[in-house]
Amino acid sequence: MDRNLEWATDVEKKLIRRAALRIMPFLILCYFVSFIDRVNIGFASFQMESDIHISPAILGLGGGLYFVSYVLFEVPSNILILKQGVRRFFTRIMITWGIVSTCMALVQGPWSFSVMRFVLGAAEAGLFPGVILYLTYWFPKSHRATYVGWFALAIPLSSFFGSPLSAALLHLNGVLGLAGWQWLFIAEGLPAVVLGVVCMFYIDNRPEDARWLTPAEREIYRNMLARDRAPDEASTGHAVPLWRVLCNPRVLGLAVVLAASSATSNTFAVWAPRFIKSFHVSDMAAGWLNSVPFLLGAVAVIAAGYHSDRRSERIWHTAVPLIVAALATALMMVSSAFVPSYLLLGLTVVGIYASKAPTWAIATEWLPDNIKAAGIAQINAISSLISFFPIYIVGLIREAHGSYALAFLPMAFISGGGALLLLVMNHRRLRFAARSFV
Repeated sequence: MDRNLEWATDVEKKLIRRAALRIMPFLILCYFVSFIDRVNIGFASFQMESDIHISPAILGLGGGLYFVSYVLFEVPSNILILKQGVRRFFTRIMITWGIVSTCMALVQGPWSFSVMRFVLGAAEAGLFPGVILYLTYWFPKSHRATYVGWFALAIPLSSFFGSPLSAALLHLNGVLGLAGWQWLFIAEGLPAVVLGVVCMFYIDNRPEDARWLTPAEREIYRNMLARDRAPDEASTGHAVPLWRVLCNPRVLGLAVVLAASSATSNTFAVWAPRFIKSFHVSDMAAGWLNSVPFLLGAVAVIAAGYHSDRRSERIWHTAVPLIVAALATALMMVSSAFVPSYLLLGLTVVGIYASKAPTWAIATEWLPDNIKAAGIAQINAISSLISFFPIYIVGLIREAHGSYALAFLPMAFISGGGALLLLVMNHRRLRFAARSFV
């Protein structure tokens, strides 16, 4: 028997599995579409550079501005989830971002490109941390790394399937008078609107609202999650001022740790297609080659989350993959040939994605209930803000020096620094376990 399930009754185990089968595929699909809309500019830029003068520096700026607005609206957006309810919250976000992403087909030059990327970030703000919070409504702590891993699977899968799809859509160049990059934004933006409408009728706010559970099952679910809460969470029910949450040392530290993974993955999601394209391959070949490392990342995110839950261990499941990613990224500096560079890219992606589920499991376990919504949003917001800098800097360095290996070097320091910070935080946490961070 799985030692993480020993405390649960057979009925509770079945309810957890039913909930997973009910909500996880839909959440994965939603974020799959979302992430494609976030990073498809890497492929769109193949044609936008010549059509509307989107240079590498402008591409980096637009990619980074997405995260600036994402941060500005992240915490307010995630606080709304408590007032609006999950169903209305997710519906509003998906329909809005789908419309904005589709309207990316209307950009005319660097200024409109940058403005629309900023608006897209504002439209999507709150989705990822909102889902992480939502998963705490359904799954006990012993299962969270596994199911966060399943949800995070959408990120590498979006690049695995989205890369050849985006490359293929570029071949529609000239159809009905539209450029290939315009077809790309239209075809990949509209599905989000459809999913937003479906969400309104499919998602339940909490287990007690689920009509597919009987009243007795809803009561069992409520008792199971109440029993799972840590004693300090159950007893810390007082309201905490928002400013104290935003300045909480644990929240700030976890945000930097998450950035070690997310800033690197966001940067590679935008720039990996152009990195591969720099080896003089066709658009379609770049699409397929870009997809392979992210398939490996998809395997890594599931395997690491499952193994972390099986071992009931989070810290080393986060730190070791980040260190591997840092070393692989740094080694790109000494390789100019395609094969070793491509293999190092794959190793970097595996390390990045292997760290994601344990990192978020730590966040949901270290934060008490009364600051969890705002705290998770703040963690994701700060890590997203940090993403602005490497995405933008890669474009500047690439344009100035012509080297992607040099441009990627800052991410090695980000990944390695995040691993070191987590180890320091955990040491302090174990040493001062009795002291409150709030």
